[in-house]
Amino acid sequence: MVRINLRRQNPSKRSPWIFRASLLLSVLLLGHLSGAHEMIIGGEIAKVAEFPGVVLLKMSESGGVGAMGWEGSCTGFLVHPKLILTAAHCLQGHTHIDSISNGVKGSGKDSAKFREDEINSRPDFVLPSSDRTDAQRKEAASKDIGYVVLREEIPADVIAPIEIYVTSDSPSMNRLANLDATLVGYGATRWEKSGNYEGASTGTKKIGHKKITDFENGFIRLAGAEGGALPGDSGGPILATIDGKLKVVALNHGMTPEQKQKTDKHGNPKFDKKGAPIMELTGNYGATIGTMLTKDNLCWVERTAKIDLPGVECAN
Repeated sequence: MVRINLRRQNPSKRSPWIFRASLLLSVLLLGHLSGAHEMIIGGEIAKVAEFPGVVLLKMSESGGVGAMGWEGSCTGFLVHPKLILTAAHCLQGHTHIDSISNGVKGSGKDSAKFREDEINSRPDFVLPSSDRTDAQRKEAASKDIGYVVLREEIPADVIAPIEIYVTSDSPSMNRLANLDATLVGYGATRWEKSGNYEGASTGTKKIGHKKITDFENGFIRLAGAEGGALPGDSGGPILATIDGKLKVVALNHGMTPEQKQKTDKHGNPKFDKKGAPIMELTGNYGATIGTMLTKDNLCWVERTAKIDLPGVECAN
């Protein structure tokens, strides 16, 4: 388990994409440490050998302190015998991964362990922050992809890569509307309304279920309430059934805490001087955001990693 300290900033009053940094980044971020319970909100602990292609990535200060300035852990998933996809923000600031494992308890007795040869994150991904515009946040949500090249290939009869669904145009994106989604990750085992995850735990593979509610160019939103992404789930797969097969349609980018419009003492909605609604956090879980596996994202991976991904056709 890994410790991190979440910093707090004031929530914005204007946009549902702008919120307290500690909550904005609660899934974008990294792992936490030992807890007494393994309570999964809206989900369950994976069984042994379930989703073996989903892995725990642990990073520490020995590899850099990360873009957030913290050490921690994230989730990734195997899409090629030698390549794992994860979130760009998980890898920024690191030069290597300390450990890669796939057991229910991370590196437990049921775990296989792997060694990395190279890590990389999309260079035009810029970490969201409270002073960025909605357009900048949406761009970040569409480009939050990175990869880990393994030192040795994993035979498909040992661990089969997870099939990916490439979203390259409007028809391919439209197929995602209202689909039931499965999320897999090694993140925190409970939602903390305060944004303070001291005493929570990561490192146990858990599975949650939500519905894809809507999407924009490059990212999807999943229904609010419990069972979504939490700190440490970043980079994990979001899967849906396409053509009768369970495929990865996106990777975990982050979550948005639920907000509501402020009211005055008479119950009337409040607006700022420009007429924008003044929002406040409710303390409830909001929506999970997933970075789509677009052709643009996957072709960047192919070009830089020099690995051909199944089902991805890129121009030479």
